[in-house]
Amino acid sequence: MMKIILLLLPVLFLNINNGPLQKLERIEFPIVDNISSVGIQVPPIIFTQRSEVVLTGEYFIVIEPHAEKIFSVFKLPDCTYLGGFGKLGRGPLEFHYPDAWTATRSPDGIKIFDVNKGLLYIDLNDFLFNKTYSINKHIRLPGELYPLNDAFQLNDSIICGIPYAGFVDKAYARYNIRSLKLDYFGEYPSLYPEIREKLFWLIYGRRSTVKPDESKFASFCWQVKMFRIYRNDGTLEKEVVMEKQRDFFDGEWIRMNPIKYYGAIKSTDNYIYALCENERTHNLLENIPTLEIWDWKGNPIACLKLDKSICTFDIDEASMKIYCIDRQITDKIFVYDLCKVLE
Repeated sequence: MMKIILLLLPVLFLNINNGPLQKLERIEFPIVDNISSVGIQVPPIIFTQRSEVVLTGEYFIVIEPHAEKIFSVFKLPDCTYLGGFGKLGRGPLEFHYPDAWTATRSPDGIKIFDVNKGLLYIDLNDFLFNKTYSINKHIRLPGELYPLNDAFQLNDSIICGIPYAGFVDKAYARYNIRSLKLDYFGEYPSLYPEIREKLFWLIYGRRSTVKPDESKFASFCWQVKMFRIYRNDGTLEKEVVMEKQRDFFDGEWIRMNPIKYYGAIKSTDNYIYALCENERTHNLLENIPTLEIWDWKGNPIACLKLDKSICTFDIDEASMKIYCIDRQITDKIFVYDLCKVLE
């Protein structure tokens, strides 16, 4: 394992619309290494089309909205396939438009946002013992939040996410399911001129993760290499901006085939794990990403080059192993052991 000295260098980039200089940071990670995976054979049922995975207890769940069975359940540590459940539809136990990227663990299984239904809590015990499933909690959202992107639950009553394009000039919507109060917070970065304001919701599109103790959350952007850490009251605690795209626009719109920086984002009590693609979208199919590890103060910890074209993952904090799926391989789950890296 190679170790290097932590170094933060400020870099200035001139706004192309005579705006203020934007400070970028060059980040050097204390730990830089290549890590290898172990592949575990499973039935060929993983399609990786806008998929997400969630590790809840001793179960690893692959969520694929367009598959015949939306949720595929595997038992750890051997990834034994137990079966699948869930289908698209408009019925009480069906999913109209499930957003796999919002899926996270819950006390009894998993929770996921359905764009047309709201936040759904799925009881995994029903499937494990009865080969059926139930939705044991359903939180409906006001109509203006149905198209909410990057939706996440901050605690038992607050739901946040990206408001609909052009609806407001703030970066986040926040809805209190107890008081029914809806408000907005978070200023957009000043990396691009105000004439691009109608595209800010897309330029700064992101994926977020909540710290397990719910004191903070972090958001990592797709099309700007940057992230922010917020306290649970919406106060910005840390911002790190590392890179912005040149030749980003084609007229009034974003140019085809832009760079995608960050994908799946997960977290534990100590660290944030960010899958960094750093590649143009047309080239992602066989791209080998890196896994960046940051602490909750925004300090870089490790940058790990993976050996597979991983598209998403989740982490078992107790064993310090991450379980992943590849963009093209349908019959394997890949496991990386981080114990030696973070010892």
